[in-house]
Amino acid sequence: MLFWCHSWLGDDVFITLRVADNWRHGLGLVWNLGERVQVYTHPLWLFCILLAEQAIPSLYLCVLALSWLCGALLLALLVLRAKSLGLAAASLIILLSSRIFIDYSASGLENPLSHLLILFFALRLYEHRGRAGDGREALALYLLACLLMLDRQDLLLLALPGAGLAFYRHGRQAGWARALGMLALGFLPWLGWEAFSLLYYGFPFPNTAYAKLGTGLPHSAFLRQGLTYFKDSLAGDWVLLPATALGLAWAAWAGGAEGAALALGSLLYLGFVLWVGGDFMLGRFFTAPLMLGVASLALLPCKPRWALAAALALALAAAVEGHAPLCFRLDTVSEIPKDGVADEKAFYHPTSSLLYWHGRQPWPLGMFAKTGLDLHKACIKAPLVYATGSIGMVGYYAGPRAFIVDQFALSDPLLARLPASKGIRIGHFTRRLPEGYLESLASGRPCFKDPGLAAYYSHLCILTRAPLNMPGRLQEIVRFNLGAYEPLKASYISSLKP
Repeated sequence: MLFWCHSWLGDDVFITLRVADNWRHGLGLVWNLGERVQVYTHPLWLFCILLAEQAIPSLYLCVLALSWLCGALLLALLVLRAKSLGLAAASLIILLSSRIFIDYSASGLENPLSHLLILFFALRLYEHRGRAGDGREALALYLLACLLMLDRQDLLLLALPGAGLAFYRHGRQAGWARALGMLALGFLPWLGWEAFSLLYYGFPFPNTAYAKLGTGLPHSAFLRQGLTYFKDSLAGDWVLLPATALGLAWAAWAGGAEGAALALGSLLYLGFVLWVGGDFMLGRFFTAPLMLGVASLALLPCKPRWALAAALALALAAAVEGHAPLCFRLDTVSEIPKDGVADEKAFYHPTSSLLYWHGRQPWPLGMFAKTGLDLHKACIKAPLVYATGSIGMVGYYAGPRAFIVDQFALSDPLLARLPASKGIRIGHFTRRLPEGYLESLASGRPCFKDPGLAAYYSHLCILTRAPLNMPGRLQEIVRFNLGAYEPLKASYISSLKP
C-alpha cells in the first residue's frame, strides 16, 4: 500500500519510455526518428522494461510493476537474510521511514533495480568473508558489479573496492593471469554493451554524460552545488544521510576487510556525487549508499536492541518533521527553488500518480503532457521540429513524428558538445541553438551560418544518421571520439564568448 500511494512518474522516466515505445514499434532504440542517440543512462533497466512490456502492454503500468517487484524482492531478501529478527526490523524501519527512499523506489527510475543489485552484492561479499582466492565467488562479485554498472555507470564506484578485494585475493592464490581472465569474463556483458554502443550510437557513453560534463562551466560552481545538494537532501529527509553514516560506520567497524571495502566504495560514490554537483532531484543519488548502509546493518552481527533504538530514533525524527512517507501530503510544488534542487515527487505526483489513475487515458495531465498531445495532433498532417526543455512527457505524448530538440542537450548530439550558457542548474544546462540548426533539421540540408560548425555536424551525422554499414563509418567513429574534429567548432564557440 505504501508503494502504491507513492507511485509516480517524473519527466525523466518518459524519456526512457519514448525509446521503449519506439523500439516496440520497430523504430529502433532511438529518441528521434532517423537519429541514433543514447538518451538513457540505464540500459539494464531499459531492457527490463522491454521484456516486461511483453506481458504488460501499458508502459506506465509496466515500469511501476517492475519497481514494485524489485521493492518486494528487496524487502523479502533483507528480512530472510538478516542476522536476527531485530536487525531485520531495524532495517525495515529505516527504509520505510525514509521519504526519499520510498519516493524513488516507485518513481519509474532505475533506483529499485540498483537497490536490489546492491543488496545482492553486499550479501555475496559478507556471506563469503575470508574466502581468499575463490574464483567462483570473485566471478559472482564481478558479474554483480557489471550489472550495477549497466544499471547506471557511476554505481561501479560502490562496488569497485569490493570487487578489487576479490581480485587481489584471487590473484594471489590462483595467479594474476587467471584472475585477469576471470575479471574480463565477469565484465563481459558491459564490454559487449560498450561495443554495441560504439557501433550503433557512435559513442561509448550516454549522450547525457557529454551534455552534463562538457558544459565549459567552472568546476568550482559544481562543487558549491554539490554541497548544496548534500544540505538540501539532509533537510528534506532526516533518515537518509544519518542512517547511511550509521550503517557504513558499522560496516567499517565490524565487517572486516569486506565491510571496509563497502564503506570505501560508498565514500568514493559520495565524493563523485559532490564532484559532479549532485542532482536536481532531491536526495535521489543518496538512496544507493543508504541501501548499502542498511544492508551492512542487517547482515553483520550486531546487538539488535541498539540497532532498533537507532532506527526508531531516526523514524521518530522523520515523523516529527513530517518527512516520513506516511506524512506525505498531496499538495503541489509549482516553483523550482533558487538552488535548483527540487522535490520532483511533489511536482509530478498529482499528474502522474496511481492515486489519480482510473484505467483511462489521459488521467490528470500537466502542462508538459498537454504540450505533447498538441504536438501529436499537429504532426498528423506533416512531421515537425520542436525545441523545448523538459523533453520527457512532451516527446512521449507527441509521438515519433515530432522531432524534439532538447535545449538542455540531453537528447541532442550536437548541442551536448557545445558549451552551456551561464548559470547552473544541475542536469539543466541550456545551450544556445546555433543559427540555422532548426532549419537544417527541418529541411534535411545544412543551413548553418558558421561553416566550421556545419562541417563538424556533417561528421557527427555520419555517426548518428548514416547507415550502420556505411563504408568508412568505423574510421569516423574512431576519429570523432579521439577529438579529430574539435577544431572545426572553435570559431563558433569563440563567437559565444561575451
